[in-house]
Amino acid sequence: MWVLMLAKFFLHTEVLALSCLSAMAFSLSTPLVLAQASEPASASTSSIDRAAKALVVLVYDQHCKAWCTKVRPIMKELGEELGEDVVVVEIDSSLDVGKAAIKTAEDLGIIRYYKDVDMVPVVMIFDSKKKLMHELGGPKTKDTYKSAILSALKNAKNK
Repeated sequence: MWVLMLAKFFLHTEVLALSCLSAMAFSLSTPLVLAQASEPASASTSSIDRAAKALVVLVYDQHCKAWCTKVRPIMKELGEELGEDVVVVEIDSSLDVGKAAIKTAEDLGIIRYYKDVDMVPVVMIFDSKKKLMHELGGPKTKDTYKSAILSALKNAKNK
């Protein structure tokens, strides 16, 4: 009986993984192209430069329904919870919005970190000087993301 349950679990997990891998393969069938931020890049850039102590970037793909759709609401909640100290920006890595993504990443000063992005979702947490503090690939719990962000904020206060 437990073997059947275990087999069902692995089958379900494999289907979810294949769903996101398929979306990623679709997006990455040509060179990685980054997409739009959830807010205008200039607003993101100015707010991180002036007030925020951390920049949180979620790279997702609109075709990734299994994992990315779980992470996006968590990032939105954390952005609201942590207020002015944190700016949360979403970048869609789908091919159809590629030029805007590249512009957003360039405007944020973090384009060099996208060269190694090979899966979605990825949450990258930067300090106010655009130093990458944490990179979390795949879906994580809200507490995991929050702990990483708070760690980056704590490091910012100690400087």
